[in-house]
Amino acid sequence: MAGQVQAIIDPIWNKKYGRREGSIGSVSVDRRWRRRGVARALLTRSLRSQKEQGMTQCKLNVDSENLNGATSLYETCGFKVDKLDGVYRKPLVERNL
Repeated sequence: MAGQVQAIIDPIWNKKYGRREGSIGSVSVDRRWRRRGVARALLTRSLRSQKEQGMTQCKLNVDSENLNGATSLYETCGFKVDKLDGVYRKPLVERNL
């Protein structure tokens, strides 16, 4: 297997919020297959499939510090930043507890 895209359509969520929205849960490509267009091809096929099932938009979450170029992949596939989330961290050392 060279890679995978986890495409999700949640009909209960869509009905509750009056949407036709799919999502991408994860995208991964085996290291040996990276930089060959595998992720783009899988993502494009996934988006096409969601559209064929009546979805009008698709969302995903991405770590903006991803070292594998995920952010630029998604942007070149037409995704736009909709919301930025903050991440809070706290060191768990004895004196801070």
